[in-house]
Amino acid sequence: MNKIKDLNLDVIATFEDMEQEMFQLKFLTKDILKNRESLFGYIFKQLENKSGLVKLSLCWITEDITKYIKKHPIVKESIEANGKYVFGSWA
Repeated sequence: MNKIKDLNLDVIATFEDMEQEMFQLKFLTKDILKNRESLFGYIFKQLENKSGLVKLSLCWITEDITKYIKKHPIVKESIEANGKYVFGSWA
């Protein structure tokens, strides 16, 4: 797998009854950015707690987001959703 060199992702995971988890993903590949399922699967693997997740907030970090919007539809989708995805009782 080849890492995408100049793209990182800040993630804030909000849980129903727990503290938020905040972390940055610095190892992103084309396979991870293939679609929502693969991106969320990768994010979920990084979570310390996997129960009670109600919201993911995503923020892409790069100098030129436009080239990633064109190459990876999930990047465009997340920006159009303001980086917010809700689950469980918040959905």
